[in-house]
Amino acid sequence: MNLRPYQTKLISDIQTAWKKHRRVMAQLPTGGGKTIIFNDIIHRAQKEGKRCMMIVHRKELITQAGRKLFKMGVDYGVIMAGYDSRYSATVQLASVQTLIRRAMPKGIDILITDEAHHCVSPTYREIYSTYPDAKFLGVTATPIRTNGDGFTDLYDTLVCGPNVSDLIAGGYLVAPKIYAAPTALDLSKIKKTGGDYNERALADAMDNKRLVGGLVEQWTKHAYGRQTVCFAITVEHSKHIVEQYRQAGISAEHIDGATPQDSRDKILADFAKGQFKILSNVGIVTEG
Repeated sequence: MNLRPYQTKLISDIQTAWKKHRRVMAQLPTGGGKTIIFNDIIHRAQKEGKRCMMIVHRKELITQAGRKLFKMGVDYGVIMAGYDSRYSATVQLASVQTLIRRAMPKGIDILITDEAHHCVSPTYREIYSTYPDAKFLGVTATPIRTNGDGFTDLYDTLVCGPNVSDLIAGGYLVAPKIYAAPTALDLSKIKKTGGDYNERALADAMDNKRLVGGLVEQWTKHAYGRQTVCFAITVEHSKHIVEQYRQAGISAEHIDGATPQDSRDKILADFAKGQFKILSNVGIVTEG
């Protein structure tokens, strides 16, 4: 696999950090290729006879990493509901929710956490404690908690790749074009919880027909015919967005964490095939 120059450098920086620290967190913006970076590290480690495990909190992240490892010729086992685990494989891709309920693989040399900003939960901490001698790598685009704290209690050092501006300047990311609906939205009275807007109050402000309808109007004006992902605040908000698009004759679907897995997989597959235009979601396609 051909790596971009900054990806090669970040891998080198991680390897250098491991010489002094056991637990390393690596930061790279969305779109920078975090999956490619840790898959390359896994590939190299496997060639050296080391056992690696990557843990994630969502099925789609395992699928994404697995596709790339398969192309690299890496044999791996999957620890996740619906799969027969092969603990003999030197590389394991594990769902956190499943792993915590099963026997932990033995002899793991490198433990990688994708979307590592989730790792503060007790579940992750319990898994981490099982591997006191392994090298840790946590990868994320956002190495900060909503309350402003970092991860110094879980990781020893932070290694950073290029920022978004650098990636745009290098031609690796497309500079975004930002449009906003003309509807005025006053957020000054919405209380904050843990440093972020209160979800229920924000949903009440955002989920109104004028604003949701404005999304359709602006999409028709600026992005007509293009596949689009909508990020809603709550399930009700997302469903209202889909309803507005459908009323305008535009194909749209909704998914959230409670969507049955078979339905979720089909909707995502259909969207990838271009079979409908609008995918509205709550916390599903926000990562990976």
